[in-house]
Parts: sequence; C-alpha cells; structure tokens
Amino acid sequence: MKINWFCPLPPAKTSIADDYLAGILPSLSTNSELTLWTDQSSWALNDRRLENYATVRTYDPRRISWPELHRADATFYNIGNNHLYHASIWEVSRRHPGIVVLHDLRVHNFFDSLYRGRWRDPAGYFREMHRYYGDEGLRAAMEFVNYGGANIDYMTQHFPLTELALENCLAVVVHTQEAFAQVEAFKQWPVALASLPRSLPPAREDNV
Repeated sequence: MKINWFCPLPPAKTSIADDYLAGILPSLSTNSELTLWTDQSSWALNDRRLENYATVRTYDPRRISWPELHRADATFYNIGNNHLYHASIWEVSRRHPGIVVLHDLRVHNFFDSLYRGRWRDPAGYFREMHRYYGDEGLRAAMEFVNYGGANIDYMTQHFPLTELALENCLAVVVHTQEAFAQVEAFKQWPVALASLPRSLPPAREDNV
C-alpha cells in the first residue's frame, strides 16, 4: 500500500515532528510504501535516518506534483494549531482530499494567525467566521480584531473553526474521546479514535 504522509519533520520544534512521528514511523513504514511530504527546506540537516523508513519529498503547496500524489492509495494530513508548521499541509488538504489526523480539536488560533498574520487577510478571516458561525461569529470576530472585545482563549472556546480545518477531507483521525464525540456530532465525515503511542513522553504545552 502506498501512503502519502504530510507532517512536520525534525528539526521542527513541534511534538508532532519529535514525538508522534517517531512513535508511529517504524510500524507505519513496515506496512506501507511511505512518502513523507514536507515544505521544510532544512529538514533533519544532520540526521537522515528518516530515509531508512520512507522517501522524503519537499513541496511547495502552489507547485506540488498532483499526479504523484494520485499514485498513492491514501494520503494523510497531520494538522495542528500552529500555522508555521501546518499551513501548507492544510492548503494541500483542501485541494487533494485525504484523511486528516487532527491533533488539536480547537484550531481558531491557527486560522487567526494564518489569515491575519501570515496572509494579511483579515477580510478572509471575517468571511470564514461568518460562513461557519453566522452573524454572531462575524460580530465576535470584528470585535476581537478591531476593539479587543474578546481574547484568543474566548474565541478558541466559542468559535473553534474545527470544520474549516477538515474542509474537503475524506475521514478524520483524532486522539481523545472529546474530539471523537465532537467530530462525530458534525455527521460529515467518518471519524476514528487512535490514541497517541504509549511510548511518548507527557504532552508538551506548546499545543502544536
């Protein structure tokens, strides 16, 4: 079975690259012909051990090889809450549907940072908030951006933007019962619960 796996790779300072990938890579590569896709120009500069398990390909989301992606049997996209590591992954996932491994249930911070910080597109942020949460969401977003009417924690809890992270996906993998229940309640995608590998150290507080 051929698998495309989009995720941050070492030396990215994220638990998905350091811990999660290390925990699943041996078994994942044993049972598949695995390609790791990354937009990092400096992945594992001093450590090429990843290539013992998989082919590593770099990509630009604007110029990716779509025919090569289509040759795989399945494509997995690891999406977390830090736009520095997951923006390109999310961009590809919207154009080439696959299975999203959702590491954070609430991803408002990801989209706020992406639209307003990286893309300098507050109108796009407002548009998505209105699309998913109607007039209430738009009003909250405008107050958050223009008047400081709420902080990011409030916005994350009340407007998680989870559905936007899953747009166009085929199925979802989550790590907690809470995430499983909430994604299942959307009634839009098949969802599976897969706990983090037992060998991992305690979760970091960087939420990425």
